[in-house]
Amino acid sequence: MLNSWLTVLPPVLVIFGAIITRQIHLSLFIGIVVASFVAASGHIGATWDIGSSALFHTAINIDNLYLYGFLIFIGILVSLFAANNSAESFAQAVAARIRSARQAQYSSMFVSALLFIDDYLSILTSGYVMSPIMDHFHVSRNKLAFLVHSLGGPIVILAPISSWVATIIAYIDHAGVDTTGTSGTVRILADPFFVYLKSIPFIFYSFLMIASVWIIVRYELSYGPMRTHEEKTSAPIQPSSNEHKNMRDLLIPLGVLVGSIIIGLPLAGGFYLFGGSYGLIDSLKYNEHPFLVMLLAALLAVTVSMIRSLLKGQIRSAQIPNILWTGVDLMYGAIGMVFLASSLSDLLANQVGTGQYLASVLIGSVPLFLLPLMFFIVSLVSTIATGSAWGNFALMIPIAIPMLTALSGLPLPIDPHSLPLLFPVLGAIFSGSVCGDHISPLSETTIMAATSTGTKPIEHAYTQFPYTVPAIAGSVVAFIAAGIVASSSTLISIALSLGIGFLVCIGLLYFLAKRA
Repeated sequence: MLNSWLTVLPPVLVIFGAIITRQIHLSLFIGIVVASFVAASGHIGATWDIGSSALFHTAINIDNLYLYGFLIFIGILVSLFAANNSAESFAQAVAARIRSARQAQYSSMFVSALLFIDDYLSILTSGYVMSPIMDHFHVSRNKLAFLVHSLGGPIVILAPISSWVATIIAYIDHAGVDTTGTSGTVRILADPFFVYLKSIPFIFYSFLMIASVWIIVRYELSYGPMRTHEEKTSAPIQPSSNEHKNMRDLLIPLGVLVGSIIIGLPLAGGFYLFGGSYGLIDSLKYNEHPFLVMLLAALLAVTVSMIRSLLKGQIRSAQIPNILWTGVDLMYGAIGMVFLASSLSDLLANQVGTGQYLASVLIGSVPLFLLPLMFFIVSLVSTIATGSAWGNFALMIPIAIPMLTALSGLPLPIDPHSLPLLFPVLGAIFSGSVCGDHISPLSETTIMAATSTGTKPIEHAYTQFPYTVPAIAGSVVAFIAAGIVASSSTLISIALSLGIGFLVCIGLLYFLAKRA
């Protein structure tokens, strides 16, 4: 069954299973069973051995345990922000300076940017806090839902310190990116976190969507069904009092989290300023403990926030067990999905060989410069169908990395800079996943954005979609350009591709607004 069309069956079944059952966890488990069956060439006993072995090794992998711990502490931090009202206080302190509808929309963007740690935290906090302020300045709730949703995932995936990034690094690691080069499954000799960092400039959809939101607010562009809602006015509502509100309760824990990771990653990687022998880039490239650093940083941030909240009387010691449980409850579904997705990623990359098979099919039949565009479109469609960006990461990354290494024809392990399409392809997967999660009416973030702003999910998805079309079109053109100029220097490739995409995006945005 290996090296045949059956290797494509597991990811396809996951996508269609999620569409039919609306259960991503069940769909991932079905994908694991089918992948094990294909890897075992149809032998039932071997299927059990391969599948159970993949689940067991994923469960005991130390980096995975660090990742689960990091997600739990991020959940606890989000729960703590809700319990001590620090997120609301921060947003209201910002809102106290608002004097116009445009400033209110800018403030919503600013709040979303500061809550980059997690898209759920960003969307829920920005939506709930900014709703009465937007009503006061006659900004429609649908417009607010668009603002908080458009800056949730796109900002989080660009931040090297967030709940998304830890999961992305895990999937890159399972696909065969490692610093040791001693294991037979290592395909690319680099730290997964370093590979993610290098792919950030190629996450074109995030950059274009953020730019679109700013231009829409700055120049008051309005078109499509959103225009109808904006023409309706709400009864003025005075925002709640901003007395005794400040930003420190939120900014200090976030500063501890960010600062700890910024210092911890090069420290663990052997940066020469901390007594090691590597420069800054190499200390990130060859860091073997990124998950441990992120776990300790999140633990420190939770500790600082908890102590401050107790000393200031914002929470009582009796509330701590409930805060801890709420944080775990917030993330246990995500941890379960990451566990199943990691097992499936390992099977697809190292047992089934889906990427290698697709590479053999593509050689000579598809121009390689189209690979970034292909992965963007497939990721976009897959995420719209499943409603899960994280689920799509688990499907596409273990296909893309083995495919690129197989197409290169180079002996393993390979230096990442010897694969000019690696970073554009990963950027395309991340872009398609973020975009699909943004516009899918089935995604949790769509429901959260609608709920936190008091709109209907379907109405929110319908009104915001035309505003995403320019960014999608710009991303398509940008990924075509990135594939064409991939062999050029990274800086030239990024500048040219993103510049062309930006021109297409902004041109289409103004065209649609002018027609309206």
